[in-house]
Amino acid sequence: MEGQRSRSIARAEQPLSYPEIVDDFRRFAQAVAEEANRRGDRVFIGVDELDKIGTPDQAERFLNEIKGIFGIPHVYFMVSVSDDALTSFERRGLPLRNAFDSSFDEMIHVRPLTYAESRRLLYRRVIGLTEPYVALCHCLSGGLARDLIRTARQVVRAAAGPAEHAPTLGVISAAVVRDEIRRKLTAITQAIREAAPGDVMDLQLTVHACARHLTPGQAVLTIVDTMIRVDGEEPVAVARLRTEFAAFAYFCATVQETFTDELGSERMIEATGSSGDPGSFEALVAARNALALDTFLSWRLTTEFRKQWHLETRELIKVTADTRHADLHRSSLGYKHHGGRLTSLWQGGASR
Repeated sequence: MEGQRSRSIARAEQPLSYPEIVDDFRRFAQAVAEEANRRGDRVFIGVDELDKIGTPDQAERFLNEIKGIFGIPHVYFMVSVSDDALTSFERRGLPLRNAFDSSFDEMIHVRPLTYAESRRLLYRRVIGLTEPYVALCHCLSGGLARDLIRTARQVVRAAAGPAEHAPTLGVISAAVVRDEIRRKLTAITQAIREAAPGDVMDLQLTVHACARHLTPGQAVLTIVDTMIRVDGEEPVAVARLRTEFAAFAYFCATVQETFTDELGSERMIEATGSSGDPGSFEALVAARNALALDTFLSWRLTTEFRKQWHLETRELIKVTADTRHADLHRSSLGYKHHGGRLTSLWQGGASR
């Protein structure tokens, strides 16, 4: 009589479920926070780049997924969110609620740096940077700290060379502006292909024409004139890209024509002294920041600044477009609808 017996154990690692992960993190964070609190300290956790998520709806879904870790005693979460989220939070109390309203205790709007703050930051980073170059960096960066430092590096690179052949303010500002436009041309070339594949030949040719104008001594306003000259109709997405780049080039042309070798100390004092004046550097910073929110507003602010500095302006016609018998008023730039396409109507002439 024979018998045989065998026994085996198989172990498989199972990933934690989402509720288990949240629970483990909360217990760990609470233990750390309690120890820190006993020492008189606090725990801060930063959640960055939430404002870079594609759309407000995607950001709201992400916030709904992570807000289970909020509410731990003595733990403070700092989350970077977009202006859309800030607006939603400030509308609390109205008959609508969303994830932003129910997740945060307080919203703090981080505004761009003022001219004085930009100067203080640059003086800690760069030795020997004079006021005109500080103002140049401040205006091009829109008062955003990261862009301010990046622009200062561009200025330093443009100024590199033998001391006896040191470039002037006008040469340096023109070089930095050309570099900015060159970067945008590279970006818009890719965006054009994605916006309307196979239907963008006119704008592609215009972009190449603009690239040819990026030479030393060539006024950037020439690029603006090239970009806004439209013959025929364009898809809506393509027309929007054209408008956005034209507004950016218009801003860059203003920077180039402002920071020249003729910029004197009296004009500098005037432009840095009053932040509410349409001819102040803060007004030019506002035009730069408006590019991300409202292209037409940016154009208007840039035009007002140019008028104060007695520079040529490019005005856009205000047009009333008829779409299914409904009047659509578009400030500054007008479009006519034609079967899902737009015909842009620009006033190409210069004015003062």
